[in-house]
Amino acid sequence: MNIEKTTGTKFNHIPYNEGTGPSIAALIGGHIDAVLTTPGAVKSQVDAGILKVLAVMDEKRFELLPDVPTIKEALGLDVNVKMRAWAVLATTAKVPPEVAEQLVKAFTEVVNTPAYQDAVRKQGIMPVTIVGQDAYNMMREDDELYKQLIADTLKK
Repeated sequence: MNIEKTTGTKFNHIPYNEGTGPSIAALIGGHIDAVLTTPGAVKSQVDAGILKVLAVMDEKRFELLPDVPTIKEALGLDVNVKMRAWAVLATTAKVPPEVAEQLVKAFTEVVNTPAYQDAVRKQGIMPVTIVGQDAYNMMREDDELYKQLIADTLKK
């Protein structure tokens, strides 16, 4: 929907409620023309030459796919079209601050190890560590984007 809003195009959305697997299978089987997904979800098919990534939805090219343009580059747009996929380490709101700090420190140490970095890259994921207020700001920004996209969709 973000691409539609930014480019003024219209797509026929086909819901796959069981996750990305069925949509990727439908793409490979020729039942649909394209799919929006994470690079990791199609990495093995791309590596095997079965699928091709046409563009990435980010402000810059994806390090693991350096020859793939951004949507902005591919379509000659004036603005970026970005959609983030992220995961967070969460705990209860009542956790003592010193425990939260220990969790963040331990998590940050693990995700910055070469072994972790290599493991996620092999899955087609670019590891990024965002903590504290920066993580909160990113989630708020994405929340506002998705709120607006949902509101725009419900108006149709």
